[in-house]
Amino acid sequence: MKDLILELHQEGIHVLPLQHTGHKFIHPNYSSKFDTGFSTDEIMALLDAGYDNAYAVMHGKCNPHLKALDFDEKNAPGKDLYATWSRIIDPDLLSKLVIEKTRSAGYHVYFLCQSQVTEKALASSATGSEWIACRSASNNCVTYAAPSPGYEYLQGSLFDLQMLTADEMAQLCDVAKQLDQYTGEKNTKSTYLPAVQVPAEYSAAISKFDADCDVSFILDLLRQNGWTIGGRVHEKPVNGEKWQYVKVWRPGRAESEPSSGNYWLNRKRLSIFSTSTEFPAFDSGQSFSHTPSRVM
Repeated sequence: MKDLILELHQEGIHVLPLQHTGHKFIHPNYSSKFDTGFSTDEIMALLDAGYDNAYAVMHGKCNPHLKALDFDEKNAPGKDLYATWSRIIDPDLLSKLVIEKTRSAGYHVYFLCQSQVTEKALASSATGSEWIACRSASNNCVTYAAPSPGYEYLQGSLFDLQMLTADEMAQLCDVAKQLDQYTGEKNTKSTYLPAVQVPAEYSAAISKFDADCDVSFILDLLRQNGWTIGGRVHEKPVNGEKWQYVKVWRPGRAESEPSSGNYWLNRKRLSIFSTSTEFPAFDSGQSFSHTPSRVM
């Protein structure tokens, strides 16, 4: 483990050496190190002091582009959050991620991206218990990492981190948001267009509009605005159901390029893989997933 910690440090990945005793991780003092990380001499001193059989990834300015989706399965018994999420993600994109299983049967999904995440919590239970979160440089937190006791790599390692585009990260976050069941108010800082505020008395009418809208409504609207609609219907097994979708491309993009989003036929929802302001957020959750009324 000592060699691994030093190799990660030499690769420019700032980590926190730990001591694992029994079932506990013991931390050195690190609260002041999120901006700069530890120096080589400091790492060596910590290893010599016995913090040498486990480590954590630091999420702060010291690792500006490193991000991790944190799937907390213990808060969602029976939901199989990661399994559901991974079935929906494009296989080519999934292959670029570093994935590990945690000691609590959850999952960490690591990647690099220069764009910022607009919010930490992506999916929660109806009562607000955190299910899926994105750990990033703005959080000043740590994630324990494989091969620390209880942690196991399922795909790649931190030496295999790949830089994702903003669109690719948006897809990861959007799919996570589709699993959200929280009904309360979310507060989030964002660089997007201002959230659309809809009076509460219109909610019933909006819900009826979405329910009554023909499944082709959004696709026809996209075509009229120069988007390309894929001719093939794809399927994803989700929670025992088959979710059908078609891929869509923005004006000017060829079908040979990565798609700009998916339109989910069963749910009449348009998922846009982008951090652009073309589709402003409908609410404070900053969702990338749009019903017919949101598109309008």
